Amino acid sequence: MTTSPATYEASPIKRVRATKAEVNERRSALYDIVAAMKPMTVRQVFYQATVRNVVEKTEAGYTKVQTDLVQMRRTGELPYSWLADNTRWQRRPRTFDGIEQALEDTARLYRKSLWADANCYVEIWLEKDALAGVILPVTSMYDVPLMVARGYASLSFLHSSAEQIGELKVPTYIYHLGDFDPSGVDAGRKIEQTFVTVDLGAAAAIESDDITAAMRDAQRNVAIAKLSQFETECLTLGGMAQRNPRRKQEVVDCLYGIATANNLLSDHGGALIEDLIAAGLGFGA
Repeated sequence: MTTSPATYEASPIKRVRATKAEVNERRSALYDIVAAMKPMTVRQVFYQATVRNVVEKTEAGYTKVQTDLVQMRRTGELPYSWLADNTRWQRRPRTFDGIEQALEDTARLYRKSLWADANCYVEIWLEKDALAGVILPVTSMYDVPLMVARGYASLSFLHSSAEQIGELKVPTYIYHLGDFDPSGVDAGRKIEQTFVTVDLGAAAAIESDDITAAMRDAQRNVAIAKLSQFETECLTLGGMAQRNPRRKQEVVDCLYGIATANNLLSDHGGALIEDLIAAGLGFGA
């Protein structure tokens, strides 16, 4: 007895492939964007492309930009140096062939501090680690410290900076560069708030009180940006909970409540949500 192979109906989904002319037109637009604003991250290029209606503001649109930029670099259409990736870097101690080479390098790389006799002190704080490669060349040129907070700055990072600033005899000016959204604005406010005191115990008390406000902000932010923002809030609230263990269960309950209210558990699976929360609390791989 023989059986005929299973047959499948054609998919009702009609996928429209871009023509070669449309791809070339899109890549030309991407080239113009990067040429005008280099160096840029891939996500920066994507955002600029969406506001110019080059691609749609979806994961599919981001994939188009990412794929085009890869192909453009491989074919030589786009210089590799025009795109920045600060999320991956090499760790290696600096070594020399001998004392003579060490002295030569020291003389060649010597820079006099531009702020030694200044009547103020300046720091640039950056919310997004991915943008450090874009900002660093400018801050380095002017000998200004670049502080990469990666979202909400940790209490240890804030405290060490506050201690250094507390030893200065001149006024300090801090400029926070972040997203103009509730989370980005609040991250800047938290820096200022924590700098009110350089006492670790007092700063910890301030942050503990702020967990309530941060959880309230997280509920609003995730309702807007869903999964991508939920991951950010897991890291933010998880970090705060690690520094305030007595409120850890409260934070976990809050995050599960946010995931449930925004259908993240049903849309993306409980395992992923659990992994994100665990990573935020420091239990991730």
